[in-house]
Amino acid sequence: MAPRVKDESYAWLDPSSAYINARAFDAMVNDLLAPFLSERIDLVAAVDAAGYVLGTALALRLGCGVLTVRKAGKLPVPTDEVEFLNYSKRAPASAVEGPGPVNPAPESCWVYQWIETGGTIGAAIELLERQGGCDCRYRNSLIEESPEAEALRKKYRCVASVRPGSEFQGQ
Repeated sequence: MAPRVKDESYAWLDPSSAYINARAFDAMVNDLLAPFLSERIDLVAAVDAAGYVLGTALALRLGCGVLTVRKAGKLPVPTDEVEFLNYSKRAPASAVEGPGPVNPAPESCWVYQWIETGGTIGAAIELLERQGGCDCRYRNSLIEESPEAEALRKKYRCVASVRPGSEFQGQ
């Protein structure tokens, strides 16, 4: 992954450089899958743009479907919506939406996203739980070290490509 070279309003790492290299991408997917290979996963919920690439790769490897969770106002079909304060805190509220409800409700699902403050992922989990009571677990390429992210780590099983306390976390 490439570190940020622009100002601090940009994300601290760019995972797309790992997607370009097929071996690195394959290794990332394998690492994220390893702790959960013995578990049943019915659905991967990929949250907005940062989650689509890796979320889709995980779903294909698992042989299950992928549900895209979008920013509000993007889907041309009836949706369910959850409002939240986004990572920039510049907008009073943002929203995520997905087609609803997910039928049949999956017994378990994966939620994937880059976690900064936890606002988007929290809203996505609320959306999925409201639609069917999913057992949400995370697979993330990036989880920033913050009080919000730590609270999510305590509540849910999380796996990340960038390990806590690593050199990349310090950037």
